[in-house]
Amino acid sequence: ELDRPQDSDSQEDATVLANFAGLLVYGIARKMSLGGLLIAGGDTAFGVLRALGASTVDVSSEIEHGAPLGVIGDGVGAGLTIVTKAGGFGDEEFFVRTLEAIRESG
Repeated sequence: ELDRPQDSDSQEDATVLANFAGLLVYGIARKMSLGGLLIAGGDTAFGVLRALGASTVDVSSEIEHGAPLGVIGDGVGAGLTIVTKAGGFGDEEFFVRTLEAIRESG
């Protein structure tokens, strides 16, 4: 297992990566119709939502504890189903369950 340094540079790196992920998703969302989003990691989720111009997410349920399913309320991703989860937990089947839930919600 890799150790993650906990210094100010690592937080700055996390912010840069989250913003970059947001810009990627924004670019894709403007060019094509997305069926939903699954975002792992809180920093990444905020970066993506910020880039999409989303200020609200209407949470309707949880895939499992700590992994809410909702719909983006405004911005470029308005109406898009989204699932977020913390980066540090979840079993191998989490992504399968999430994909099924996104398909069922849309």
